[in-house]
Parts: sequence; C-alpha cells; structure tokens
Amino acid sequence: MNEELNEIQINNTNSFPKIEIYVNKRKLSILTFASLIFISMGIFLFINKKEYKEEIISIFILIFFTICLLIFVLQWLKSKRPVIILDENGISYYMLLKNENIFIKWADIKEILFSKTFIYIYLNEESSLLANRKNNNEPIVLYMSELKMKRNTLIYLITYYFDNKKS
Repeated sequence: MNEELNEIQINNTNSFPKIEIYVNKRKLSILTFASLIFISMGIFLFINKKEYKEEIISIFILIFFTICLLIFVLQWLKSKRPVIILDENGISYYMLLKNENIFIKWADIKEILFSKTFIYIYLNEESSLLANRKNNNEPIVLYMSELKMKRNTLIYLITYYFDNKKS
C-alpha cells in the first residue's frame, strides 16, 4: 500500500492529482483461463453423458461459462481505458459492459460506503444525476474487485478526495 501512495504523492496544498485506475489484466487473464477450463469440462461432460441429468448440467455449464468468457474478453479489449478517474472535480466511473461514463461531482455526494467488492455512492437530493434514476435513495454502485489498485489504497484515496473537496 505504501508503494502505491508514494507514487501518487498527495500533499496538503489543495492540489489534487488526476488518478486513473485501470482493470487488472492479470485477474482478467486468470478468470478467462478458468472459464476456458470450465467450458472444456462442460464439453467433456456433454460428449460423455450417461444420464439426462449430466446433459442438463453440461449445457448449463457451457452456457454460463461461455457468457463469463465473453464478458472477460470484452473487458480485456476495453481495458486500455481507466475504469475510475479521481480528480479535484469529482469521480468518473467507466462502466465496461454498458460502455458508459458516469461523472459525479464531489459536491453532489452525500455519503460513500465501502464493502469488500463495491463502492456505494449516495447522492444529495438536489443532484442532477438523480433525474435519471427510478429510486432516489438507491446508491450508484461501483465495482472494484477487478481493479489494478489495492482495495485499501482506493478506499483511502476516495475518502481523502471526498473529505477535502466536498465543499
């Protein structure tokens, strides 16, 4: 964690660097390889089926892991773009599967909560982003499991920027 923070160099002079966070290609490679293994197991089960249950299970395995493989390959192809960008104006989140970019100003954020794999951003009631949402109480959810930056470092950076740029 200290190595990543040393590279970023945050100081107290109210100048906030632009931080770009990318997808971890190593994790994507491992997930892609695991999907290929399960697809080959599904093909093996389908070819060597003895009962009707095995056929159903193998078809389910093939469909599920083929979808996973396609998602991972799509993420790999789009991994040249940063997923999260932090700067003095706000936080920008690029949704890989939807090919959308969401920008949230620090002043529009009421609260930020973190779980093991997600960041929940609750918006102020007067935020313009709430106009497109069905339920104003629902948070904007950012997925952080496959990011190149460590979870604790990302939480520290988002909290630091939010606390210092909220006003």
